[in-house]
Amino acid sequence: MLCRIANKLINAWLYSDVTILSSFALHAVHFYFAFMIGSSFQCVVYRGER
Repeated sequence: MLCRIANKLINAWLYSDVTILSSFALHAVHFYFAFMIGSSFQCVVYRGER
């Protein structure tokens, strides 16, 4: 019983570690794309205003 609980905890920890890493990578990629799109959009807006 204790072994099963420990195994579940270890599996959950490993899984959460992987998901945290993957979600962090996804957020980094999303932030990068949003930043690039936002900066290019700002350039277009500034050019349009001028």
